[in-house]
Amino acid sequence: MAGRKKAEGGGEGGGGQEVYLFYGTDDLSAKKAAEACVTRLCPEEERDFGLESFEPEGPSPNAEASASLLRDAMGALLTPPFLGGDKTVYLRRAPFFDPLGEPGRFADVKAWVEKFTELIKKGLPAGVHLVIWATKVNKTTAFYKACDKAGRVEGFDAPEYESKAQGFFGAVKAAAEASGVKLGEAALEALVGRTGFSLRLATMEVEKLALYVGERGEATVEDVQRMVAPSRESKPWDFGDAYCTGRVDETLLVMQRLLAQKESPVAMIAMLETKLREMAIFRDALARGWCTVGGNAQWPKFSWASPLPAEAEAALGGLATDVRKGSPFKMARTAQQANKYPAARWFRWLNAAVDAHAAMTGDSALPPETTLEMFVLKTIGALKVAGGGGGRG
Repeated sequence: MAGRKKAEGGGEGGGGQEVYLFYGTDDLSAKKAAEACVTRLCPEEERDFGLESFEPEGPSPNAEASASLLRDAMGALLTPPFLGGDKTVYLRRAPFFDPLGEPGRFADVKAWVEKFTELIKKGLPAGVHLVIWATKVNKTTAFYKACDKAGRVEGFDAPEYESKAQGFFGAVKAAAEASGVKLGEAALEALVGRTGFSLRLATMEVEKLALYVGERGEATVEDVQRMVAPSRESKPWDFGDAYCTGRVDETLLVMQRLLAQKESPVAMIAMLETKLREMAIFRDALARGWCTVGGNAQWPKFSWASPLPAEAEAALGGLATDVRKGSPFKMARTAQQANKYPAARWFRWLNAAVDAHAAMTGDSALPPETTLEMFVLKTIGALKVAGGGGGRG
């Protein structure tokens, strides 16, 4: 949990508070807290006349739908409670309150968020409470500051740092045990690698695994790979993750699975190019002493040199995407993986990926799927032939 504030003179679910904001990337925890608050404010037996709920229809509402929903919610806030009782307006899964992303960046949505903010500043009508469960909120906005002043704000952010990541892994393991399935360290790492730091998604996938393994009771890495689909926006990243382990058998299995799911081999090689470029940068930075990585496989420890040499600032700051701006946990895992082989090898594989990409989109007589398989065998497949060593590249 990132933060919490209670307004003076009010307690949980009552008192002088009018506005309750729950937000964060850990959407399961934010949702639970918001719905618990709604239950305190408006018990089940009072909901026919005391509760109005609003929620976007789809995962990505457009500007028109978002503005319409905000307008309707604001109308509900201004409508007096039935027969003089209390009233709760619940805005669920609201994606509007980040002006840097969609749909919050659209002019119509911004206009309605401003009206919403002004209403919160002035104060809601007597007996009316507003509960918001938001997927993302920008803390620098007038909306956030108005909510923070008017009532209670709680943030539930998915972990990025090592200590929080350990807590998240523990929560997933506990959820697995509650579902009757045991996860070893490797299987747990594989699961979180696919679900990301979403406790809701990880819990759902744990329940699927429990049904799949049945009386066997323990889920293996292979079970996770078979049953848990990557949650990333683009599945080809799964191919890149497998490839950078240097394990050719696993990479070919992932490749075949993604191809069977009609993933584009061109997209897969393009994603891998980005991944390999990142690997080469981190490995070179490690070799130059610009950063360090240690710890163990599950809990790597990573840090940039402080202060960074001027040469490093110029080189890293001049990149199209500054690799220092990633989450600490992700950077640690990337650096740990990159450190397995010398920079020259990562660069060589990157050049081979660029050539394979060009062949797929050029006039090659080979199908793209065959080109991709040959690329894997000629690069990391050579490691297996040579005994898997990570020598001087």
